[in-house]
Amino acid sequence: MREWIDRADGPSPAATRSTQPTGDPLFASPPYQLDRSRQVAERPLLVLFEGSDCIPCADFHSEVLSEPAIRAALGSFELVRLDAGDDSSRLVTPDGSAVTAAAWHRALGFSRLPAIAVFDEQGRAVVQTDALVLRGRFTNLLNYVRDRVYLRGWSYQRYARSESIRRIGERRTGTGEP
Repeated sequence: MREWIDRADGPSPAATRSTQPTGDPLFASPPYQLDRSRQVAERPLLVLFEGSDCIPCADFHSEVLSEPAIRAALGSFELVRLDAGDDSSRLVTPDGSAVTAAAWHRALGFSRLPAIAVFDEQGRAVVQTDALVLRGRFTNLLNYVRDRVYLRGWSYQRYARSESIRRIGERRTGTGEP
């Protein structure tokens, strides 16, 4: 039974090979120095944890990250891809800790792949998820961080719900895009 659930949820990091995912020019190259505890960064940081044998990760790239509007929105972020199974290469996290990608993935409480963690310019965690993220949800996540909605005290869920209500209202009044 657990094997069926794992397949439905996507692979756990332990089930993936420990190799760096394939390249994409949007993402920074190692070595990763993500420390924001000593100096504020220019842009928020989006960390994508993946695994080389991760089918949901490949789907995320082909169905979400390939969208031109999303790729344009990602220009507002510093982007890093990490292999959640890599327990040998060290990196410095936004709070200044030195860890491996696998240890950081575990410390953030993730259990599935792909997993996303977003930090503000000061290195504070803003939002993280390892749930299924499709285009609409990912767009909301990017806008939530880019527009600093969290500084108003709103949760991501409140923001996503208000955006959904806004879009429905625009469709009904004919002021929004179809």
